[in-house]
Amino acid sequence: MNKKVYQIITICLFVLLLLLPTIQAIVPIIPNPKIGNENRALAKFPKLSFSEIDKFPSKFESFYNDHFPLRALYIASTFNIKISQGKSPVKGTVIGKNGFMFASKETKVYTGQLMMTDDDISDFVDILKKRNRILREKNITFYVVVVPSSLEIYPEYLPPYICRAKETQTDKICRMMQDSAAEVNFIYLKECILSKKDRGQLYRMHDNHWNSLAAFYSSLEIMKLVQKDFPQIALLQKEDFNFNYDLLVRGNLVGPMLTETNKDKFALDTIYDVHCKRSVCEINEGEKRGYAAPAGFSYPNRYESVYKTNQSNYPKAFVIRDSYWSILESFMIPYFSESIAIWDNWYYGDNFNLINKEQPDVVVLEMYEPHINNLVINEKNK
Repeated sequence: MNKKVYQIITICLFVLLLLLPTIQAIVPIIPNPKIGNENRALAKFPKLSFSEIDKFPSKFESFYNDHFPLRALYIASTFNIKISQGKSPVKGTVIGKNGFMFASKETKVYTGQLMMTDDDISDFVDILKKRNRILREKNITFYVVVVPSSLEIYPEYLPPYICRAKETQTDKICRMMQDSAAEVNFIYLKECILSKKDRGQLYRMHDNHWNSLAAFYSSLEIMKLVQKDFPQIALLQKEDFNFNYDLLVRGNLVGPMLTETNKDKFALDTIYDVHCKRSVCEINEGEKRGYAAPAGFSYPNRYESVYKTNQSNYPKAFVIRDSYWSILESFMIPYFSESIAIWDNWYYGDNFNLINKEQPDVVVLEMYEPHINNLVINEKNK
């Protein structure tokens, strides 16, 4: 082919690609595949305000990037190109073995690239000791629960270039908590979950969250400690819950690239729907308090959850949570007469103002391992 003709064809194709979204907006002639959940709110059309006119261009660009015609088709095409190159098709993810996916930012904690300073780790421990002391003075028992990342549970599925640090920041925290803060009820669930790997898959394949099996075994580990302070609590067994499940391709790591045309390229994952049997415990959703969610929180309708049970002699709990509590909650609610959980935008703040209003018997601080440094950052930014 004549070189000049080749250049003209290339330029025409490039121009066509640029114009296709505009053509599609006027005459929608090309089928647009449906994309899975992107685990975020898409940008909205910005309001034009003279006081913030300088911010309008960047906000409009974000809106257009999220909504331009044929966006889904371009994303689906990118998937096939990336897969052919042996790269992850989803930004911010790592493709592992046996169909597992991992969050790129969490590998930095695992490999030691992201490490809290010794001073910050010392501050972390001191903050928990202070909260424990204040709550004890109010006759409230404090429990700190740290959920491990999937990399700590399934390192065998990681690519060979991702290697664990000799000592992670979590290792240092656990050692310091044991040495200088033994009075704090502190649980890092890694060993508990590792010991149950022979019971079935414990973390989602296309998501950085655990599944209901891991949450169930973790709830027993937590409640064994709580039971020492509240012996009236009876531990529940797996048969006390209905474990319904389905085999699907779903998760926050795969959602941004998942379409009807490529979902068969991902392994099916076990997705659970779990409920405590009514014969074991009667659970009712309580009236929400109406506490204000933190500014900028992406899930304001999920900021607060309230549940009541018929276990009137059980303690009342106040929980400071993140997204891992969403699955753990099903197994923890039956152990309390009432439970109020707030998701404070991964700040892991003390929330003493709300605790003073609720007057619980128990406060549970549940944190996800890669985010634990937020506790210190939030305390310093008060």
